[in-house]
Amino acid sequence: MKRRWEGAVFMLMAVCVTTLATQTLPERQTHIISDPSASDSSVQQGGPVFATVDCAKVINIMRGGIGASWHAMETPIPHGVQHSVFSSYSHGGSGWGGYPPAEDERAWQQVYRHANWLGLDWNRVEIEQRVYEPQRDVFTFDSPEMRILYRILDWHQKNQAEVFFQQMWCNVEWLAYPEFRDDQVGRVHSAPVDLDAFADGLAALMEHLIKNRDYSCIKWLCINNEPGANFSWWQAPPNKALSIASGLAAVRKALDERGMRLPLSVPDTTTA
Repeated sequence: MKRRWEGAVFMLMAVCVTTLATQTLPERQTHIISDPSASDSSVQQGGPVFATVDCAKVINIMRGGIGASWHAMETPIPHGVQHSVFSSYSHGGSGWGGYPPAEDERAWQQVYRHANWLGLDWNRVEIEQRVYEPQRDVFTFDSPEMRILYRILDWHQKNQAEVFFQQMWCNVEWLAYPEFRDDQVGRVHSAPVDLDAFADGLAALMEHLIKNRDYSCIKWLCINNEPGANFSWWQAPPNKALSIASGLAAVRKALDERGMRLPLSVPDTTTA
């Protein structure tokens, strides 16, 4: 049987192929595309449209970069569960599992070699609140998953790669709405019922990582993954998508109280 962590290596290779491809593009390249929505009659009839790409001319520079998702969540998220409200097959998407234990030095050196080969300089590093605060004000900064997180951040720090730090969801009973607390699927999808406690916990994690462990590679913080839809992870019972605006405000306040100027990023889908 192959080790589970081998899949993580190949996932990085697949996700990051765009990064490598951009390094080998010719200076100018013309592609033929078809756009059925265009006004030109020849296009509407399936005629060609020509676009010229000049790779030597810079028009805009991204604030971040193009990379992969590295996640430190190893405890399985429910999948294949027929739920009465949430119909997704996998209630955590692909955002968990696949990395070797932090103590497996040989395995991590192999992961690092692949990351070096891919030339990654920007990554979305993912975590959930359960990993570091399973109970209110009880922090598990030395848990197996946190040690995996340190492995991931160690590579970024050493290689001067920037981190977009992503809390995917909470997935803890103490922050879930009462209707969701005894429901393993509902807990994952639940918005935090206590925004101040949620924000304090996340800010404490950032303080630990940036101030105590000197991970200056963390450049941005995103507080939730894809809120605003019926499949999201910022929901009120039974399945109401909430705005994350108040959550962003609470986290900003908690970070400011700790003297941390870490920028917050709005998620890719949002009702804020």
